[in-house]
Amino acid sequence: MKKILLFAYPALLLLFSCHNMTTQLNDFIGTEYKTVKSNSLTAAYRGDKTTIPNKGYTLFKGEKLKAFSINKYQTTYELWYSVKEWAISHGYTFDHDGVEGCVEGKNGKPGIAKYKPVGDVNWWDCVIWCNAYSEKSGLKPVYYDDAAYSQVLKNHYSDTENKTENQVYIFAETENNKAMINCAANGYRLPTAAEWTWAAHGGNPDRPEWNYKYSGSNNPEEVAVYSQGHTEAVASKKPNGLGMYDMSGNVWEWVNNKSVSDTAPVLLGGSYGADEKASVLNYTPLDHGADTAYSWFGFRFAKSIL
Repeated sequence: MKKILLFAYPALLLLFSCHNMTTQLNDFIGTEYKTVKSNSLTAAYRGDKTTIPNKGYTLFKGEKLKAFSINKYQTTYELWYSVKEWAISHGYTFDHDGVEGCVEGKNGKPGIAKYKPVGDVNWWDCVIWCNAYSEKSGLKPVYYDDAAYSQVLKNHYSDTENKTENQVYIFAETENNKAMINCAANGYRLPTAAEWTWAAHGGNPDRPEWNYKYSGSNNPEEVAVYSQGHTEAVASKKPNGLGMYDMSGNVWEWVNNKSVSDTAPVLLGGSYGADEKASVLNYTPLDHGADTAYSWFGFRFAKSIL
């Protein structure tokens, strides 16, 4: 595995190619063909004692960051579908099939919009998919059904009459862990709100980009897909300084708050159907229940660096 180390004060940024994530994709964007590496590179931050500065993000104030990696791209329908089909054959179930191209798409085999982000997935779909992708890739899954980590989370159940549903535990060195900062598994997962925010701002509070309105620019036309009736392919806009695409617009992204605390998970980043205000990085996160899915809800995955 080839690694490229980039040293940047005050953070050490690590860019690397992940196993099973190196497919070259040809995608039709607008009136010309472009080639992007989808789901191939991630950006990582190292800084065990670092906290997110209070820049108006009171939701994340005081949340510590440890070494992690995060996908440069929103999860494409092509990748979602291939992992989902493997997962179903290995005992996993999903609340939703996901859709290709959001409102213009379908949920069958990947087609013309396969490089667009998957939509119409809820929080449970995302964490279960992450576990499946981990197992498929030979990695240790992150999410479990029990405090002793004997049962990998493969299904979502909800007993509305008795008001019970899965308890989610995150693999750690000790039992009964629900805090992502203690994660001791090398598998794929959702990023925490703090991780997502750090990456969206470009990874360095000392650079002007940290204070941009949108991820990578003060001009939404450069970096955001918004105020339109459909998604665009991943990486159709410019990346931010950390190499992250679509962290403003395209689809709202689920983050891992449900397992950090008992509060409802939230979504960050704005979407194709919302106006440009929703793509501003200090926009109020969408607060929905973990069961909720819309065509404009997607995700990108992350990974702890142990």
